[in-house]
Amino acid sequence: MNQPVRHRPGKRFKQTVDAMNSLKTQTYPLPDRFDIDGLKTELQQHFSRIEEKRHSRVLAVFDTFDWRLYAKNRLLVREGPTFFLIDTRDDREVITAETIRKNSPRFWWELPESPLRHYLREVLQMRALMNLMKVEESRTTLNLLDNEEKTVVRLTFVSAAAADGKTPGQHSQTCRLIPVRGYRKHHKTVAQLLKSAGLAAGEASILIAALKKNGLQPGGYSSKTDIALQPEMPAGEAC
Repeated sequence: MNQPVRHRPGKRFKQTVDAMNSLKTQTYPLPDRFDIDGLKTELQQHFSRIEEKRHSRVLAVFDTFDWRLYAKNRLLVREGPTFFLIDTRDDREVITAETIRKNSPRFWWELPESPLRHYLREVLQMRALMNLMKVEESRTTLNLLDNEEKTVVRLTFVSAAAADGKTPGQHSQTCRLIPVRGYRKHHKTVAQLLKSAGLAAGEASILIAALKKNGLQPGGYSSKTDIALQPEMPAGEAC
């Protein structure tokens, strides 16, 4: 009986596939007065059409006083009845859970049975959740289309600011370059346009940027006492 012939992909083919799979979403912090309309004009010269979608939401951001979630690259946010566990490296929603409570729960056991409750149980233990800040987030997504009306790359502009009235006008802005598999050339074109506009890839989380801009320092708490003692100090002063 003849054995089926198995073809192994060549090295060059494998390198091409690896390169395609290596494309990841890149985030570019934006200066306060970045000319988005000017960038859109540049994009129109390279793409057949641009679809624009807008979305806004208000989020409540939670962590413990000693930043236990942040230490795990996570933050907990709430939009209406829905809780999201966010990966702070890219603001990706990792776990979601619904609640019927009007007031936000303070402890993990006050959440309904869900994977989110189990995760918080392991990380928070006895710690209470604190409402760090309310954030008003606005998103504008540009779907860039080619001559065949196919989306070949996406750009999402995200703006976040405190929604509690304490620090009005303190906006943080980012631009996310989101690749579409199979269109590496178009991704490279947009990356070059962003570079020409003076942008450089940087901090991924718009939530972390908003917290910092409004006076909070994520991870700034330490349970260890930090006191500078000098050898020549009198005992009473050292105490």
